[in-house]
Amino acid sequence: MFDAMALKKVVYDPKNGNYGGFVDCSNILPSESDSLATEALVFMAVGLTSNWKFPVAYYLVDHQPGAIQAEMVRQLISILTEAGLVVHGVVCDGSYANQNTSSLLGCSVTPTGLKHFFPHPKNPNEKVYFIFDTCHLIKLIRNCFATYGTIYHQEKQIMWSYIEKLHEVQQKDNLNLANKVRAKHVLWQQHKMNVKLAVQALSSSVADAIDFLRDDLHLPQFSGSDKTTEFIRIVDKLFDFMNSRSPHAKGYKQPIRLTNLTGRKKWLMETKEYLGELKDATGQPLTKCRRKTAWVGFMMTIKSVTEICHNLLSNSQPAYYVCTFKMSQDHLESFFSRIQRRGGWNNNPNCLQFKWALRAILQKNSIMPSKSANISIDEPENALFIQRKPASVRKVNESMQKFANLLHEPSEFHDHILHYIAGYVSKHVMEHCKCTKCCIALHNQNAHDGVNDHSYCADGTHACFTKTKDRGGLRKARDDVFKIVKTTDNVFRWVPLGITYQYFNSKLFHSFLIFANTAEPCNELLCQWLWG
Repeated sequence: MFDAMALKKVVYDPKNGNYGGFVDCSNILPSESDSLATEALVFMAVGLTSNWKFPVAYYLVDHQPGAIQAEMVRQLISILTEAGLVVHGVVCDGSYANQNTSSLLGCSVTPTGLKHFFPHPKNPNEKVYFIFDTCHLIKLIRNCFATYGTIYHQEKQIMWSYIEKLHEVQQKDNLNLANKVRAKHVLWQQHKMNVKLAVQALSSSVADAIDFLRDDLHLPQFSGSDKTTEFIRIVDKLFDFMNSRSPHAKGYKQPIRLTNLTGRKKWLMETKEYLGELKDATGQPLTKCRRKTAWVGFMMTIKSVTEICHNLLSNSQPAYYVCTFKMSQDHLESFFSRIQRRGGWNNNPNCLQFKWALRAILQKNSIMPSKSANISIDEPENALFIQRKPASVRKVNESMQKFANLLHEPSEFHDHILHYIAGYVSKHVMEHCKCTKCCIALHNQNAHDGVNDHSYCADGTHACFTKTKDRGGLRKARDDVFKIVKTTDNVFRWVPLGITYQYFNSKLFHSFLIFANTAEPCNELLCQWLWG
């Protein structure tokens, strides 16, 4: 895989007593160049079935044309082959220069004559597959979808405005329907390079929220959004498939094995046909419009990845599984982040600083990527159950009747979200609770009645969204827990009014006293244990 990193221009080298920072392409351009280098083009080799990666070459370039890049790729493939490595594919982003490079190598990015491989420089009978980086493609899909506003599949509308309307609905109540959509996801023009925002805006959680608002709450502004949610789910599944990392993952995030290879191939071919059927407002296929890179790039990448996986799983020494994350540019992005972090405040090095940082990283290899980089860092997560010591309760001179009225303000949208949160609270408390009585009290009451664990609250009025999000692993909240979460939420709504921390704790305590004394208990065991 290869990608470029921006560099500062000419710099004085005190060690050699001359100026550096000129274009240097080694034996590709043997004559010295007077052009100043603006980028470092880095090539990295990554193991597909083993855990290793290593930068094998870098060139100081100034936006070199595709012909020079193509020659670099051929030479490096030949060198790696002579070293005993088997090169299966080349990964890069979907820039115009890289598309030109793929064409010069022997591929074709035209939708009608799509060709996703080129002959091996050393062994012409073997194929080397060309792959466009999935993270770059998902950004291009988001940009195209949001810019056009409306695209069509089989003459039915797929509209970006539904995501904007979802944000408006959630913003009114200051609660989200288990998705990450915020203002920065809608105002995407200010964050074009952020992969996380593009993935979160086109995730299955967004589709679930839109479906819930349309089918359960029957909001008129979401009518006709079924094709939009279908499109979002297809893009989300495609990204999950192209970004599988763990052998223990489930669903479309699980790696490719012989047992699921046939089914995945079938689904990917259906997805490839779906992308080819998308059209803009004029009826022109998106694979032929000005923003065709995302759609053609995914179609090309789908074919390359499936054939590479088939070759790795069915050769003489087959792999147990293949994680498609190995075929992404995140490895290079992580490397660039280490280079930039090596310079401290200076995150835009010159050619000498780049060379020194590379040397230090290869020798020490103790620099972690920045958390603010455009990638996700794989680090172990420690689940800590943090408890705060109870603060002393002060006497509150406030009308409790006014606060009691606040506890019972109805909001259907609000209650659906709080019921979902209550299930999350129950699950995590039970994971860390060692008291048997507490666990019994927190357990769903339907389980005691012999009802299936997938049943919901007795009335079921607030469980619709939980049911929408359930894939078989969500815990259903008891009515007791739901009321406690609702009471806590009401108290939290007083915080923006400037209430102090001590006053807030006191208010929360008194609200629970009101709840305990006025509400009809749902669990006799819980009430006896708490108050008896």
